[in-house]
Amino acid sequence: MFRSSPCTITFSGCSESIASFAQKRIWQEENLSCDAASTSTTNNVLIPLVLKEGVMPIERIYSAVIAILEHITVLRTAIYFDERRNDLVQSVKPIISNDSCLSFQVTKKSTLTSDMLDNLLEHEVTHPFAKVDCGLVVRCHLIQTSFNDDEQYLKTNDLILFVFHRIAFDCNSVSPFISAFRKAYDRLSTDTTNLQYIDFTLYESMLFANMSENEEIQRALEFWSKLINDYCLRERYPLPIASKSSVHMRSQEKYTTTFVLDSSLVKAQTEFATSHKVSMFHLQLACFFLFIYELNDASINDLCVTCSTQNRLIDDIKSMVGMFDNLIPYRIKINANSCFSSLVQQIWQLSADIFNHFQLPYQLIVAKNKDLCSTTIPFHFSYHLVSLDSFDNATKSIQTNDAILSLSSHHTWLYRNSMVPNDCSLAVTYNDLEHMAYCTLQCSSHWCSKDKLLGIGQFYQNLLLHVFNGDEGTTNSDPTMEQIGNLFLLQSGYEISSELMSEIECSAKS
Repeated sequence: MFRSSPCTITFSGCSESIASFAQKRIWQEENLSCDAASTSTTNNVLIPLVLKEGVMPIERIYSAVIAILEHITVLRTAIYFDERRNDLVQSVKPIISNDSCLSFQVTKKSTLTSDMLDNLLEHEVTHPFAKVDCGLVVRCHLIQTSFNDDEQYLKTNDLILFVFHRIAFDCNSVSPFISAFRKAYDRLSTDTTNLQYIDFTLYESMLFANMSENEEIQRALEFWSKLINDYCLRERYPLPIASKSSVHMRSQEKYTTTFVLDSSLVKAQTEFATSHKVSMFHLQLACFFLFIYELNDASINDLCVTCSTQNRLIDDIKSMVGMFDNLIPYRIKINANSCFSSLVQQIWQLSADIFNHFQLPYQLIVAKNKDLCSTTIPFHFSYHLVSLDSFDNATKSIQTNDAILSLSSHHTWLYRNSMVPNDCSLAVTYNDLEHMAYCTLQCSSHWCSKDKLLGIGQFYQNLLLHVFNGDEGTTNSDPTMEQIGNLFLLQSGYEISSELMSEIECSAKS
């Protein structure tokens, strides 16, 4: 948090308080949807574990999960709007019946191919199971692939799928949860500190209760005011949004396309980032801005994209289970006369400026912008060095007294955990050892149709190929140094289909 703020959190023993800023943001995002009966969600976080050696009694797994829920109270905390307080509240629920706080299922699969596993993981990530207002935010799904008379045990190649609602769990909660599961399964003693997420919420509430007296917070408010207060979402809402009403009412129905960037393209991007002394995050974010700009026929140059940031600066919360991610808006005005390299440097400088002020919660960042308070910025970008090698050793291989487990090597869960409920979001998952980049482009159903999303995904790939590889047959030409106004794909030979472009234009006029 801020340097002038207390750096320790105290144990309160409370079971009820107002919700945290992060919980409020996610709750609002989910409730902005006009499709409450949607059959899909973007708010699930999945941890798939594969049993590599040994056997595990199912009853013991179940008991271990219940023990975790007893110890980590955020995993049985209800979030609901309290009319008396006129605020969103979090309330820790007692474990009266196990069904009230845990979704538990055992499935037998005599055959489980790679494609079947991908579909299974996809279902767990997108299927809504949680009842947030009742405190049900955890699911445990056991998959038996080799069963016989001992059906009460998991064996080699069987799976344990943990699923969490994002309001209680971020990706940095994976390691502390797995550590807690191992201890609970082996019936080891738990940590004695017993700090809970609700204690962090009380700390956060106290920190921002007297903002006028904190100079760092005031400087942060001034910075964000200059950057974002005059941004008009209605005037600058990019194509191809289907209708004006969609600005405020969005469907949770999402369409997704995934693709792997060409290895030569990834190599060219890596070399560009190294030579220009920027991170791959800055480079990939610049590519996303350029994509939005070009998709709108270069007609809108004032664009805003949100990015998630890990807000775990205090030692007390670095190993705590909960939702700590903050949302940061990146606003960029693209100059058609400047080059792509300049755009990357522009984003690098903005990121450096943001670094001193990213601790301010998103709600306070946009507090004076009425448009952004009442709706979600349509575009979101995330970049992750997420691979099995990016987790710590305790997470990559989990050893209990009975068995050895490891994280599933299937990529589906890695990039799907990055998705958020914006109209258009791009998640880039980069494996620095394999030099491969996995991209997931997700759009709301009102933004484009399912089949047209494939064309938009190809449009993005073609744009990258042109910027980093140039046009085939040309020499002595560096597209990264060309004027952005000259990069439009219709001039470069990478043409988006006239049918798709026509649909985009028509949807914007409707």
